[in-house]
Formats: sequence, C-alpha cells, structure tokens
Amino acid sequence: MGEAKYRCILLGQAHGEWCRDPDFPSTLCERVRCGVKIEISFLDPTCDAAKVRAEEDSRRANQLKPRIRDSIQQIWNIRQGLEAEVRSGLTLYTYHATPSLGLTWVDDFMLVTHYLAGSINKTAPLLRVQFRPMPHTLFAVYEGNVKEIRERFSKEITQENVARYLPEDANAQG
Repeated sequence: MGEAKYRCILLGQAHGEWCRDPDFPSTLCERVRCGVKIEISFLDPTCDAAKVRAEEDSRRANQLKPRIRDSIQQIWNIRQGLEAEVRSGLTLYTYHATPSLGLTWVDDFMLVTHYLAGSINKTAPLLRVQFRPMPHTLFAVYEGNVKEIRERFSKEITQENVARYLPEDANAQG
C-alpha cells in the first residue's frame, strides 16, 4: 500500500492483518493525502455468508464477526480523522457475497489469496497478478470479479449506516 501511486483496493473479510500492522494508520493516511484512491471492502458481518465463513474459521480464538466489526471501527476512525477535503479518497464497503478470496490491488498489480474452507486464512496460497494489455488474463478475471462484487453485492459504509457494522459495545455507547 505504501507504494501505491493512484489506486489501492483491499477486498477481504476482516483485514485484521492490516489493522494489526503498526504502520498501517500512518501509511493509509499518507497515501490518501497524496491523492491515492483507496477502497476497502469487508465481508458484511450481518450477512449469511459471514455466518458460514465464521463457522469454517472457528478454530481461531478471535472469532470472525468481531474481527470484522473491530476492523471496520478502526478504519472508520482513521477515515473520520482525515481532513474533510481528502476523506472521500478513502471509501469503505461491506459485501454480502461468498468470501472466496482476499485481494490487494495496488496500481497495476494484485496479490490474490483464495480462502480454503476449514483453514485459517494465513495458510492460503498467494498469487501475484500483473496487468497485461491483453484480454482474458488473470488480471482481467480478478478485475471483473472486483467490479462484480462492488456493483452487485456491496454497500458503502456511510455515517448513516456505520453503526450497523460496528462492535455491539460501540453501538451501546452511541
């Protein structure tokens, strides 16, 4: 993400590894302030797909739905701390589709992992996919999938709906 020049798209479930990185908040803010458009999509913790994936991921001590909600809270707080004139450069979404992959798209390359049922995400293989100006490449396939998820299965997180995705204790506090 720190090397992104114009685009960074993160598509995943909870983005917990990003949120645990101590350099993530400052890098995220710095990139947004430099004009990089950043989109982060989380698995909707209220949808049926999250329930299924949570059962598959149940070996982890830190359960999936709370991890998603905590990450949304962290990144929403970072977004709210940005200056108003750059805040729109960081867009957050939830999606309600089968969580089959994690994707980090920086400018003209992607890092793609595929979730394995019954496995902790760290065990999934990783592909590096580079843009090529040709049709029918892996890059084009993943690009199309990201577009499909965004257009058909995603909802932007806004001030009006963010409470729906935050940890329950955050909602109780107002």
